[in-house]
Amino acid sequence: MNKFTTGNYWQRLRRRVHQKTLQRLPLARKVQPGLRSIYVLPSRQGWMFLLLVLIIWLLGTNYQNNLILAAAFMLISLHFISLFHVWRNISGLVFEAVSVEGVFVKERAAFIVRVSSKAPRHYRHLRLTLMCNPPQTYVVDIPAGGECRLQLEPLAQRRGHLPLPAIKVETGYPFGLVNCWTWIRLNMSAIVFPQPITAQAADSAPSRGGQKESLQAAGDDFYGFATYQPGSPLSRVAWKHYARGAGLHLKEFGGSEGSDLWIDWQSWQRLEMESCLSAMCFQVLEQSKASATYGVRLPDRIVAPGSGEPHKLEALTALALYGQSDSAATND
Repeated sequence: MNKFTTGNYWQRLRRRVHQKTLQRLPLARKVQPGLRSIYVLPSRQGWMFLLLVLIIWLLGTNYQNNLILAAAFMLISLHFISLFHVWRNISGLVFEAVSVEGVFVKERAAFIVRVSSKAPRHYRHLRLTLMCNPPQTYVVDIPAGGECRLQLEPLAQRRGHLPLPAIKVETGYPFGLVNCWTWIRLNMSAIVFPQPITAQAADSAPSRGGQKESLQAAGDDFYGFATYQPGSPLSRVAWKHYARGAGLHLKEFGGSEGSDLWIDWQSWQRLEMESCLSAMCFQVLEQSKASATYGVRLPDRIVAPGSGEPHKLEALTALALYGQSDSAATND
């Protein structure tokens, strides 16, 4: 029991130290680690190496053997040289946010990060660990005065802003006797859109009661039928025609206000909030695919009718950020 409690204590202590360390780091689009943010400690092999040097030194002192003492001093010098080189293998690097695009829930975001240096030396065997769940590790080399671009791909688990997790940069090059590491926080985030679900899936989602019309035309006058398309809302199906054996058709409505369609929150309010947003997201994608002119109504925002990729992005962003603060970092 005591061992378990002690283990939990050390885990909490490490987590607290880690959080304090991250809070001290600058949050910017471009970061260059400074002297106070680069940490150096012997690795496990390094501690064993130091123990070996100590044993050799004790033997040389006990037997007053200058050759053994010289070997001990040479080995400890190698350790100090390793300290300098491993620090130089991180010092001078510049990390810069490049771009990120919006994704849907349960997809992986693609954060593009540039790692560069103007120093006339190679950076070898750098391990970059993205602190997401589970962590992702990338091993890169930077040529002298060059750069490389990394695509970091954390999983989007919920809609809204997805900030880029902290990045741990570490190296043990050249001898592996010393670990050198630093933490990087870049000010970039992806917009995570709701996971689109079909009309059929929405109809089977948990209900709160309410209306069942998923898509509203600008007018309410019935003017005919259209052939059923897979994915169309079941509430628009002409079930009486289907019962008479006339096949599946959709009821079409129109009016004096034009043919613009509205994807309205009120039409999906019988669903739980996330299911409602997912169903509206599906309709946005479907109407955009059909090059239709459509608008989106939310309780806190109205996206005017329009079409095209910019309009689709505006509508999806409105759905993604519904009920959330806009104070988070925006994406490129």
